[in-house]
Formats: sequence, structure tokens, C-alpha cells
Amino acid sequence: MLSVFSAKGYLAYSPFLKPIMAGGVLCMAVDRVLENRDPTAFAFLLQFARDNQLKLRPGRKAKRPEDPAAEAAQREALSCPGSAVN
Repeated sequence: MLSVFSAKGYLAYSPFLKPIMAGGVLCMAVDRVLENRDPTAFAFLLQFARDNQLKLRPGRKAKRPEDPAAEAAQREALSCPGSAVN
């Protein structure tokens, strides 16, 4: 499962998916680990992106150092019941 709604109605993502902002555009980052752990789910995501003419681009070679303040703000925004993630 890639995402589910909790009992409280919050959207929770797989640890291999992370909603991000890139250049002012809401995006979904997919960890390449998913390709080995669940090839079917990884292939599904790629095909979904192609079918819907979404842009695909390679990710970073290394993770950015985490910014605790930005990470907390993102978690807060995603946990608000009225917020929408497309």
C-alpha cells in the first residue's frame, strides 16, 4: 500500500513516498529502494505517471541534510484535515 487514510481521516504515505515542493510545484518523491522491495508497486507508480503525462526526473544522489523546522512545518501542513495534496 502506498498511502492510506487513518481512522482520523489523515493521509499517511508509505515510507518510500514523500510529498515535496520542487520549484513551487507539489511533487511526490519516490525512494528507489521501493524498486527492489516491491517492483510491482514501483512499476505501477511509473506507469501511473506515464499514463497521466506527469513529468519524471531523476532524484538526488545523496539526501539533503534534514531541516527540523521545515520538516515539522511540512508534517503540520500534511496533517491538517482541510489541506489537500494532489
